[in-house]
Order: sequence, then structure tokens, then C-alpha cells
Amino acid sequence: NSSLLVVARSGSGTLNVEAGGVVANTTGYIGYESSSTGTATVTGSGSQWNNSIYLIVGNSGSGTLNVTNGGVVSNTSGYLGYYSVSTGEATVTGSGSQWNNSGDLSVGIEGSGTLSVADDGLVTVGGTTSIGATGTVNLTGGRFEFGQMDLAEFNTINATGGVLAGNVNVN
Repeated sequence: NSSLLVVARSGSGTLNVEAGGVVANTTGYIGYESSSTGTATVTGSGSQWNNSIYLIVGNSGSGTLNVTNGGVVSNTSGYLGYYSVSTGEATVTGSGSQWNNSGDLSVGIEGSGTLSVADDGLVTVGGTTSIGATGTVNLTGGRFEFGQMDLAEFNTINATGGVLAGNVNVN
């Protein structure tokens, strides 16, 4: 796809990438408008969703991203809960499962955002990770490589297991 991929523009929508399937586009949206509810699941070894620019989970609506069982999602910058009326949730779980952000990751910009990394899942951020007032990161057995983050935001990560790696700015 040489342009946008929208899962649930104004209603309900589902994207399943499985069994080694590959989806590629510029910018991905899950839950675009306030009346929308979208879910994208990338599961299984070799399954990929490659966004050459952004991935926005919960733009104005409700969006859910599930990366499981060796699935891989990639983008430059990722956003969970973009506008104030939105909810964005991402779960990365299982060995080989990855969400790779070569740029920045924002969790709960204006809306509600939740990132959960579990059971050997991996989330990488090449740039800055921002966790807003309505953002939550849960780490229960996976690895979160967060690039750089401010100390106040680092303190909002709920880690009961797993590995955190990155630079924390202490002012």
C-alpha cells in the first residue's frame, strides 16, 4: 500500500496479519475517528506490519494493537492515545514478538495510552519515549528499550519483571 492504512475509520474494523503475511504502508491508524473501534493483530513468525512513517493507535477513537507469537511491527514514530477523546492500547507478548520504533514513542499524548510488554516481548525506541499524564507502561517479563526518557516519566513505568534499557534524563 503506497499510502495510509486505516483500521476502523468511522466504525469497527479489524486487521489480522498472520502465518507469515506482510503488510506495508506509509502511516497506519487504528481507531481514526471518535466513533471508531479498531484492532490490529500481528501474530506468528514472519508476520509483519511495516509502517514507513507513523503508527497511531487511538487517533480520536479506540485502537488496540496486539503483537504476539513472533509477529513484528515497525514504524518511525508510534503514538498511543493521540487526541483527548482517544484510547490506544498496545500489547507485545511472546518470544520473537517486537514493536520497533526507529524514532519516538508517545504513550498517552492527550488521550489514554497503555503499553504492555510481557513474556519475552520486545519494544524498541530509537529516539525519545514520552509517557503523558494519561499514559501507562506495564512491563511483566519482556524487554523495553526506551531510547531516552525524563526521570519523571520513568517513574510511571509499572515493572514487575523483565528488562528496562535506555537513557534517563535527570534534571
